Amino acid sequence: MRASSRGGKAVDELFHIRETSDPISKFHQPIAVADNQWLIARLDGEEKAREKTYGEARAEARAKYIADKAAADLKAAAEAAVTKIKDALAAGQSFADAAKDAGLTGIKTVTAITSTYKPDGATEPQNLFQAASTVDPGAIADVITESDRAFIVHVVSREIVKDPNLASSIDAAVTSAVTQNEMLVFDSWLASRIEDAKVEELYKKR
Repeated sequence: MRASSRGGKAVDELFHIRETSDPISKFHQPIAVADNQWLIARLDGEEKAREKTYGEARAEARAKYIADKAAADLKAAAEAAVTKIKDALAAGQSFADAAKDAGLTGIKTVTAITSTYKPDGATEPQNLFQAASTVDPGAIADVITESDRAFIVHVVSREIVKDPNLASSIDAAVTSAVTQNEMLVFDSWLASRIEDAKVEELYKKR
């Protein structure tokens, strides 16, 4: 899914549909899956939980084995490519040329990545900022492996940009904390006064 803080696949979201008396409840809200691409689903019915047949279980186990094997091969290939790229970078080669020599395709340059940056799910990993935020300029981040693709992130530069709204954000946080503390003190004082006055509750206790 694109533009989602949780990431994940669209199919997982479809299980959140809860049908009510409203006919519109059968339709899921549009899900952004790529740039200018949206998924809208309709619930036509539900199948009650049951035990799988042998054939179904066998097919599922086979598919899982193939997926696990493919994921392991993908990770190994990506790590091998990283090793080649690091050696090429150390020899003075550019990342683009090193990646090409390592057999990689789909090289993309992304700029102005911040903590609020929303990656394009079709061509970028969801945790792009987290993966690159602690990497020294000129270095390569840990391989980001997804179910059917892997990303090798090369950090060219990193800058610290001062947020013009930082001061007001801090003031708002301080004001909120002061108000919360005042309420806690008042609640504590009120509870103490009620206890000292031996106030009894008038409603019947169960």
